[in-house]
Amino acid sequence: SIPAQSLLVIDEVENSLHPQAQRRFIKYLLKLTRVKKLQIILSTHSPFVLEELPPIARIMLVKLSDRKDILYEVSTEYALSTIDDIAHPELYVYLEDSEAVALFWEIMRNQRSNDYNEYCKKIKTTAVGNCSTVATLNLLGKKDKLPVNSLSIIDGDKKTEFPDCLALPGEYAPERQVMLDLKATNWNGLSERFGVGAGTLFSILDNAILLPDHHEWTTYVGDKIMQSKDAVWSILIKVWVSNCLNEQSASAFAQAIDDALIGK
Repeated sequence: SIPAQSLLVIDEVENSLHPQAQRRFIKYLLKLTRVKKLQIILSTHSPFVLEELPPIARIMLVKLSDRKDILYEVSTEYALSTIDDIAHPELYVYLEDSEAVALFWEIMRNQRSNDYNEYCKKIKTTAVGNCSTVATLNLLGKKDKLPVNSLSIIDGDKKTEFPDCLALPGEYAPERQVMLDLKATNWNGLSERFGVGAGTLFSILDNAILLPDHHEWTTYVGDKIMQSKDAVWSILIKVWVSNCLNEQSASAFAQAIDDALIGK
């Protein structure tokens, strides 16, 4: 019965609701905003609510060293790790998405193999959302406004746009950089890794990189060979880091992580 073009405010929207009911309720509210042209503001600590919201609808209040501030389009993972984080790592590393996080750790595994387990204890990585969110956290961190020692890392294709951020090695988004470099090697070594015949696998990989959205590439490959996109990405980055990544770039990247750990 709420009138059209109203403002609706709900505190702790998940209270007393089963997770399935939370998801259904948020879907209903989203539909209501479109039908009745409503603006809805709600507070939540629920991952089920956050996951149903589009990124543009996620607005997070963060406590800085001297004030509170606002971050827009944060990931569910970042929001929840900030709300409920009992670990005390020496360095918080913020990246755009899970693919960037996985690539970060594969580079560190390759460059710091003897001490890799210690790095896992000292560093907490979080996928925080788009490049603008990473850049905002970078700015806050450099001004010592965040309550933790942090490092923000953008994808390689954004380093010109955000020159003050550390970037992942490469000139393109991680999926694009990894798969195009591997194609340039004629997908060398991948058939054995995937356990799929070379002719079949290479055809699938060639078709994947024709898709306009590079975020869909690993999902396409995984669907064709009956593996998860995360499993596909894990194999691709292992081969890329070993065979394609420039040693000087990898070494400089790892050194930047070491410098951040000691607060340089």
